[in-house]
Amino acid sequence: MKRESDGLTGRAAKEWLDALETHRSLVERAVVIVRDAPYFRYVPESEWATISIDGDRAVLSWPETDSSYDSCSIERNYTEFPAELLSLNDRDLAAWKAEQQKIYDEKQNAIDAQGRFIAAQRERALFLALKAKYEPQ
Repeated sequence: MKRESDGLTGRAAKEWLDALETHRSLVERAVVIVRDAPYFRYVPESEWATISIDGDRAVLSWPETDSSYDSCSIERNYTEFPAELLSLNDRDLAAWKAEQQKIYDEKQNAIDAQGRFIAAQRERALFLALKAKYEPQ
């Protein structure tokens, strides 16, 4: 006679292990997706990460410890991304990541160019102020 406390056996155990393996593979795939542009999230211990699907969004969450001299805390970090990315094959995912990296690089180059322009304007203003102050009249 099978009792409730005997645990999972046979087919139920296999289904449970298959579901666990599927979850693990989805988590590993999600970690690959979020570590590069546009998310740039580092999941230090992916074996503790979990994934959930909320409509068309996938949510990857993981614990992160913060320790200091006199205290230690564990916080739950998460990031969201389109759930459809989980179903891409390796080639399509690599193409998507390359496209995202290109977009990121273009934005970063624009920000850098703007910073250089502002720095040049400040330098020019300082030069003109010093020139006006110290140039003989």
